[in-house]
Amino acid sequence: MGRSVTLWRGFDEWSRTVFWCDFDLCYRARLHGQASDLPELPVRPVDVAVWQREHAEHGLEYWLGLLRDAPAVLDLPVDHPRPAERRCAGAVVTEVLPPALRTAVRDLGVAEGGATLFMVLLSAWSVVLARHASSDDVLVGTVLGDRDRPELEPLVGFYADTVVVRARLAGAPAFRTLLRQVRDGVLDAYAHRHVPFATVVERLRPHRTLSHPPLVQVLCELRTERPAELAGMPAPDVPWDRGTAKFDLALSAVDTGQEVRLELEYDRDLFTADTARRLLGGLRTALTAATAAPGTPVDALPLLTSAEQRALVEAAAGREQPAAEVVGVHELFERQARRTPDAVAIVHNRDSLTYREVTVRANRLAHWLRAQGVGPGTVVALCCERGVPAYLAILAVLKAGGGYLPLDPGHPAPRLSAQLAQARPVLVLVHDGPDGFARDHGAYEVAELLALPGPADDPEPVVQGGDLACVLFTSGSTGRPKGVAMSHGALVSLMAWNAVEHPVRAGGGVLQYNSLCWDLSLTELFSAWQGGGRVVALGADRDRRDPQAVVGLLERHRVERWEISPTGLLSVVDWLGRTGRRPGLRLRTLIIGGERLQLTAELRAWLAALPEGCAVLNHYGPSEVNRCTEYRLTGDPATWPALPPIGSPLPGTRVHILDPRGVPVPVGVAGEVFVGGSMLARGYLHQPGETARSFVPDPFRPGKRLYRTGDVARRRADGAIEFLRRADTQVKLRGYRIELGEVETVLRDHPDVREAVVLVVGEGPRDARLVAYLRPEHEAVHTQVLRAYLAARLPAHMVPADYVAVAGIPQLANGKIDRTALPVPVHGPSPAEDFVAPSTPTEHGLAAIYARALGMARVGVRDDFFALGGHSLLAAVIVADVRAGLSRVVSVRDVFSLRTVAALAAAMDSGEAGAPLSDEPSVARRRSGNRS
Repeated sequence: MGRSVTLWRGFDEWSRTVFWCDFDLCYRARLHGQASDLPELPVRPVDVAVWQREHAEHGLEYWLGLLRDAPAVLDLPVDHPRPAERRCAGAVVTEVLPPALRTAVRDLGVAEGGATLFMVLLSAWSVVLARHASSDDVLVGTVLGDRDRPELEPLVGFYADTVVVRARLAGAPAFRTLLRQVRDGVLDAYAHRHVPFATVVERLRPHRTLSHPPLVQVLCELRTERPAELAGMPAPDVPWDRGTAKFDLALSAVDTGQEVRLELEYDRDLFTADTARRLLGGLRTALTAATAAPGTPVDALPLLTSAEQRALVEAAAGREQPAAEVVGVHELFERQARRTPDAVAIVHNRDSLTYREVTVRANRLAHWLRAQGVGPGTVVALCCERGVPAYLAILAVLKAGGGYLPLDPGHPAPRLSAQLAQARPVLVLVHDGPDGFARDHGAYEVAELLALPGPADDPEPVVQGGDLACVLFTSGSTGRPKGVAMSHGALVSLMAWNAVEHPVRAGGGVLQYNSLCWDLSLTELFSAWQGGGRVVALGADRDRRDPQAVVGLLERHRVERWEISPTGLLSVVDWLGRTGRRPGLRLRTLIIGGERLQLTAELRAWLAALPEGCAVLNHYGPSEVNRCTEYRLTGDPATWPALPPIGSPLPGTRVHILDPRGVPVPVGVAGEVFVGGSMLARGYLHQPGETARSFVPDPFRPGKRLYRTGDVARRRADGAIEFLRRADTQVKLRGYRIELGEVETVLRDHPDVREAVVLVVGEGPRDARLVAYLRPEHEAVHTQVLRAYLAARLPAHMVPADYVAVAGIPQLANGKIDRTALPVPVHGPSPAEDFVAPSTPTEHGLAAIYARALGMARVGVRDDFFALGGHSLLAAVIVADVRAGLSRVVSVRDVFSLRTVAALAAAMDSGEAGAPLSDEPSVARRRSGNRS
């Protein structure tokens, strides 16, 4: 058998026909023993090159005008991280459009202004790309031949070049409108095809990287395939060499005259074959719909068949939900108290209460509350630090039939007042609250109420599954906080799943680490109590920022379950790394949630050292549903992805990823997360408008609701969900959910601020921080004044670290704020002429600690902590290092208020701050009343 060698890479499509015609002539001559009689070529390739150079500038202005403001990259979702340098490793998948669809495509083109089959295909391909990339501006390359001169027709070679067609889909035009736009774009490209693509790139000078092809990353071309003959017999079908991929995606539509064969070449470093097949399937579905109804808006063209949509709706549902055995969530505690009354239920500092003791004291308070009118539908506010009084009050309110509203004693008084005004509680209870709080709000002291006599038996049950259990306030975009109203049924469903999947052993310790105002505290408390475990409480809320205190508690009480945000965990891991501590942990379950998990090398190493068999879980869920997905990280942490997925829906939940029209998006495509199921909140307390906007009818289950999270995610082929970003201005920073609009609203209320925009600047938990951009009303506003103004009205985590004055807030052409045009604040030490070196031992020690925490060579004693880029996480690092290195106890508040090394050192030396470690009280809060 002979061997054939083909050199298709030096050919364009026209050359294939010329080649086979010439080859046929030579073959026939050889068969008859004659010399081939090929005509002389009228021009040589070098002549063509000269002609192209002479015309290179003709029409260049067209391309510059078309592409000058075009997006630099079509950001398609990929299956593998994009490498820093492309290897161009390609592969191909194919699909055949049936004859009927080919006919429909041609007929549509004829009916809509004389568009060709290629123009219809390119229009549909642009729609598919736009939907996958979440973009309304798409650049697609195509290859056009440059043989309009007769003397070029018999030449074999590559006399074609890449041109760009721009599809603008903003405003969701009808498909026929887009088709006419694409038709005009193709015709204009053909008219200006003489300008080499390289010249266009050179003149535009786009940002070049080795990871992306310049200007266009996706190609679309049409080839006509007509069988070639050799001496009357069919010529062998020699395929194009497909071992490489010049573009991310290159679609070739091969028209055989009967059908259209779609060949999609894809970069194997970016996409899998399954993803490439799904793209072709989406193109076929979109073409079918567009030819049937060309007036359909492009954002309404389906990319999925009905069967594929049904499969995604089914995939959105978690497994069958475990049966609930109680009605009220507090009944989980009551049931366990009857089983193991003498087991320890709560540990806080030196207090240790059994289930029997908790029951008696909580019941007495519950009977008193019910006598005051507390019952189903009522709210009782609790302004308490974590600890025995707070836990007893929570159980008492639930037993009485009411819902509890936790208030953070560390929040500014105006915010606490706003929450109380919104919730309209029938009673306010306080324990170690802020000065004047009890007087201003007529609050009762919990410790005094616990000392009152009363019945010790369980109150008569009065709650139903739909009754209010608790209210948790979150940040609101309008400047008005929103109270998420959780029902008993939702919490019981959550705990039923927890009991099956992550039960706490009898006697096992659960660290009560998170604020009682966070939804994570619910599972901390009731996961322990439903299994006969111990709630192990931190000494005080401030201890969450003290890694040494956290680690010490984990070790002393052999804690088995810990729920923590990635930022909080990273602060502990950082401290352990700096001090060289190797804690002896007994963790069986580590739940990470509250914000996006990013695995650093230090975090991987720490996770690898956890006890064998410890479950590491990545959880996701807004407060409105507590949690709805879980991803179990297994195997060697070194192999885990840097951004682990958030996993699959929990039993009893439904997690849909939908487009703006409420239709499921294809696998791998970004969409908004909508959550439903039995764990869903009732809504926002006393805010029907906000509730109606966020809790929408479920289009797949009549009579049910979905919560619109505002999160953007995508579903992987294996069913796991990957969180991508927020769709609005809400952010998660160090575990806190923040509506940037709320911060902006408070800023604009300042009399010296005309306009304000707040952004998160920086990446990762160490570097990310809030930055406020201000347009002053008259003169520049002092940073200290603004920070104090905000600190009196917002929680500390919502106060920006940086303030940048600008002459005006930049805007895009559509009137929206151009956030990318705002300057990034620059941090650094004082200039040499302003640097003041430390002079006292305390200043020397603090300056070294500050420099290490901030990653700087030196810090002057008058350098402002915030001007150097400081934030709450770094303040916590400094607090821990001061404790470890100087044996002194300072608080995050000290670092925030005494913002220079000099100020903090002076306060420590005078005794106003930084008590010696030996003087730190062993009991951070006074003990509550006598045990009963």
